[in-house]
Amino acid sequence: MNNILIPLESHNSSEILYPTPDDCGSMGVWYCNILNHMEVLQAGHSRARPRQRPFPIAQLEVTAESFDADYFSWQGCQFVSERLRDAMALDPTEVRYFDIDDSPSVAATRSKLFKIMEPLAVEDVSDRSRTRYEMASLLPGDPEQPRIYSDVAVREDARPKHPLFFGGMYCTEAFALRVLRAGCTGLNFVYPDRRSSDPHYRTLRGIEQYVGWDPIEKVEITTLVEAIP
Repeated sequence: MNNILIPLESHNSSEILYPTPDDCGSMGVWYCNILNHMEVLQAGHSRARPRQRPFPIAQLEVTAESFDADYFSWQGCQFVSERLRDAMALDPTEVRYFDIDDSPSVAATRSKLFKIMEPLAVEDVSDRSRTRYEMASLLPGDPEQPRIYSDVAVREDARPKHPLFFGGMYCTEAFALRVLRAGCTGLNFVYPDRRSSDPHYRTLRGIEQYVGWDPIEKVEITTLVEAIP
C-alpha cells in the first residue's frame, strides 16, 4: 500500500444527513440544505483554479440533532469544522476558507463553527495508464467533463510536496494520521486503488476494510486487515 490517500466523506455523515428512501420513507427528505444553493452553484467550483466570481456566504441548514461530524460535503461544497481546520493546519497557500451563515442550523451544528474549504495545491500523482475511470460532469453544462475515478493507480515515484492537494483529491498519510489523532470525524482516508468495490481505509489501527453500514447504531462496520503500530 502507498502513503497517498483519498479523503472521502464517511458513511456516518452521509447516512445521517441524506438518508436513503428506505431510511426516511420518502424521496427527497434530507436533513441538510444550502438555502441559497443556486447562488452558491453559480459561483462555480474552482478546482484549484483562480476564482472567477466572489463566493457568497452559504446559508447552511442542518436539522439533524444527532449529526456530530467535523466534515461533510453537500452540493459541491466541503464543510470543515474549527477542530478539523486546526488539525489540518494547512498553509493559506494550500487552502482557502469561506465563512457561512449557520443560523438556520441546530445548535450542535452551529457549535462546530463550520466553514467551506477549497484546496488550492495541485499535484500529479496518478498513473493514468493503469487507472480505471468513467467520464461524468459535476455541473449541468460543464464543458470540461471532469474525470470521476473509481480505482486510482498512484505512481510509485510520487512524492507530494503538499499534505492535501488536487489532481483528484488526495492527501498524504501523515496528514490523515494528524486528523485522526485529533479525533476528527466525518472523513475516511481511502487507499486509491481500493476505493470502489473493495474500500480499504487507513485508520489509527492500520488498514481496515469496509464491510457495511449498521443502520441501528448508525456506524460503519470495518474489519482490520493489517495492524500498523
